[in-house]
Amino acid sequence: MRFLKITIPVLIICTILLLPVLTYAYSPSWWPIVPCGLKTQPTDVSLTDSNGKAWDYTQPCNQCLLLQLASNIINFVFFAIVPVFGTLLFIWAGFLILVGGGTGNPGRVGDGYKIFKQTFYGAMILLASWLFTNTLIKTLAGDSDLSNNWYNIECKVGTLKEITQP
Repeated sequence: MRFLKITIPVLIICTILLLPVLTYAYSPSWWPIVPCGLKTQPTDVSLTDSNGKAWDYTQPCNQCLLLQLASNIINFVFFAIVPVFGTLLFIWAGFLILVGGGTGNPGRVGDGYKIFKQTFYGAMILLASWLFTNTLIKTLAGDSDLSNNWYNIECKVGTLKEITQP
C-alpha cells in the first residue's frame, strides 16, 4: 500500500514535467503519416514538396507514395515513439532505484538497474547503427548530394520524359 502512496504522486509529477516535452511543436516531415488518399487537405500541416508547392494529401496513392508511407512510419517510430518511450523507461528505472533504496528492497533496486541498463544499451544500438550507416555511406559516396541526403526518399511517377525534365 505504501508503494501506491508513493507511486501515484511521482507518476503525476513526472507526467506534469513531461507534458511540455511531449507537446513541443515542430513540423515533422512525416506528419500526417499517410501522404495520400485523404478526403480533405489537413489544415494544420504546412509541408511543401520539392518544388515548393503545398503538399497535396488528397492525391491518389501510387507506388512512390507507398515508399513515402514506409519512410513516414519508420521516422515516426524513431523520432517520436523511441525517444519518449526511452525517456519514460529511464524515469521508471530511476524511480525503482529510488524507492527500492529508500525502503530497503534490493529487488526493486536490481530491477531498476536492469531496466536502466537495457534501455541504455538499446538506445546505444540504435544510435550506433545510424552512425555506422551514415559513416559508411559518406565514406563510399564522398561529399555528394547522395551522401548528405541518403535517408530522404525521392521518387517520381510519370513518363521518362516527365521525370527527367526539371
